[in-house]
Amino acid sequence: MILNHSLVANGGDISWNQVIDTPGSSSVEDVINIFLSHGQSEENPIRIHDNYIQGVLSAAETDDDYTGDGITTDGASNDLRTATGFVDIYNNQVVHTANAGIGIAAGHDIIVTGNNIVSCGKDTNGQWIATTSAQATFMWNAYNSNVFFNNSISGTSGGLVRPNSSNNPEIEDLWSPDASTSANNVIGTNFFTDPCMSGGDVSLGPELAVYGQWLNKLTSESQTIGAGQ
Repeated sequence: MILNHSLVANGGDISWNQVIDTPGSSSVEDVINIFLSHGQSEENPIRIHDNYIQGVLSAAETDDDYTGDGITTDGASNDLRTATGFVDIYNNQVVHTANAGIGIAAGHDIIVTGNNIVSCGKDTNGQWIATTSAQATFMWNAYNSNVFFNNSISGTSGGLVRPNSSNNPEIEDLWSPDASTSANNVIGTNFFTDPCMSGGDVSLGPELAVYGQWLNKLTSESQTIGAGQ
């Protein structure tokens, strides 16, 4: 889903969606991409919350050039009137991503908080699906824009595993080259426990556990997904 060149004057809501992509049968770039689009203000942002995204995958399982994210802000602009902005991304669950879970790649006044990202980096046959540049979450001014400020990442839980240059597992939870005090781009407290490596080696069990948590959340919040809602 791409929100493209849109001003959401009264705020927007993207929530309670379940997206499950099957390895070998699905190919997706960003599942949710906010591209040169913005909410009206801090009080009326675009809210992206309580979504379950499983399988952010390339058509080729070993594609190290893959750049898809579960949720990202995007778009090159140095103009406040068109730049991505006023987006709140919270309480989402992202599982099994070949690249990034949730990222801030562009924009201003982007709040990323309370998300759970669990990606163990391998398929059920034990082959790597994660790229060597994958990360659970990131703050990166991808377009070197002047309009990249008032952004924050906090409260993230879970963790991501990817292969290193020797094809061994390494943890990569947070990449924040453009955190900046002067621009108020803030990395707050996050709670990575890296469950995929809890036994000393990569296990896919923690990904399955997240789906169970999602189903419990649907029940507790009396939410129905799909055509029958």
